[in-house]
Amino acid sequence: MKWIGKPIVRKDALGKVTGETKYMTDLYFPDMLYGVIVRAGVPQELAGMALRRNIEIRSHGYFDMPSADKGIEGAYGLPHILYGSMTCVALVEVDTITGQVNVLKVVSAPDAGRIINRQGLEGQVEGGVVMGLGYALMEKVIFNTGRIINDNLDTYLMPTALDCPEIVVTPVEVIEKSGPFGAKGIGECTTGPIAPAILNAIYDAVGVRIRDLPVSMEKIFFALQNGTGIYRKGMRSHTANSE
Repeated sequence: MKWIGKPIVRKDALGKVTGETKYMTDLYFPDMLYGVIVRAGVPQELAGMALRRNIEIRSHGYFDMPSADKGIEGAYGLPHILYGSMTCVALVEVDTITGQVNVLKVVSAPDAGRIINRQGLEGQVEGGVVMGLGYALMEKVIFNTGRIINDNLDTYLMPTALDCPEIVVTPVEVIEKSGPFGAKGIGECTTGPIAPAILNAIYDAVGVRIRDLPVSMEKIFFALQNGTGIYRKGMRSHTANSE
């Protein structure tokens, strides 16, 4: 390890010490009276020194997100330069007597660029699956004369641990050159494909298309009974047409 900066008062360390580190910029020890910029041959040396002195290592950095050169006509601002994506497959069982749907298994294949934190990525995908499940089968805000009438969790239904299916996460790691460390991120795209996957699985299982979310037992029942195999908003009996 080689010291390449002079010790100065900690509060001035970031502003007055010049130098660089091999692995991170603006490195200093916040629990020491003096701070210096150091260069370590390998990260283990620096970590070992901090461990022996019982101090915390911190770093400061930034990533300047690139932007598109051209906007989209009629849109606000420039389009995002990086987009995450995900493919999802759902396995369901449907009771043809009652219309009850159980989601048994979901397989998600996210493309988030380089995986930096595998556990974090899997947790994000699992959370997105459960959110999408609620959107597909349970969650609905009901209004009456402008007021929400299901404003409590005993009437606004959300998935619980008992509703969660087996979730398999199979990342597709395609390095994004313009992203930090090759990553693209994995956020809202984890929720988007869940409802379509569940609805397609219902269609594959019993041959009915539901055009109105959330998919309730009644909607599947009426879609099975009306002879068209389609349920749209407003259907209430087996005599309702599909127009």
